[in-house]
Amino acid sequence: MHPSIAQLVELMPPPEDRGVSVDWGSVAAEWRTPLPTDYREFIDLYGGGSINDSFHFCAPSAEGYAPPSATTLATGTELGFGLFGGDPDAEEEAAGRICWAFDAGANHAYWDTTATDPDQWTVMVLHRYAEWERFKLGMAEFMVAFLTGAIPQPMALFDPGEPVFQRSRLSK
Repeated sequence: MHPSIAQLVELMPPPEDRGVSVDWGSVAAEWRTPLPTDYREFIDLYGGGSINDSFHFCAPSAEGYAPPSATTLATGTELGFGLFGGDPDAEEEAAGRICWAFDAGANHAYWDTTATDPDQWTVMVLHRYAEWERFKLGMAEFMVAFLTGAIPQPMALFDPGEPVFQRSRLSK
């Protein structure tokens, strides 16, 4: 298990039931790249869902969820890019980045996908005013730092105290 995922499990226990089984090969084919190991492990343990109903994790796909309860990577990415208001320069700068989470204040957490190895992708927060903030951390490291207060509050309208994860509604 990725060390930061192990820390997340201590900080915020995953739901009892594992939820949706993900075909990671199909997801990699859809995105034309594998996704980072820590994200895959997180989704395998937690699934798509939210922390305290205010920090939302994008599921790799809507498969297995009762729409519209799970936001997908594709939907989250598209919603975040909407903050650019059609500015072609901003959209070009963001090309290739993938949104893996967002908060209730319209801030979005993306991967900077410029590294060829997905496990080297770092986090970039797109603030609701279309400004980027870079963190030299992977997704799980970012979440541990965020939940423990090791980094300043990077996302608005979210209090990481006593985090409780709630999985998006699963289809029956």
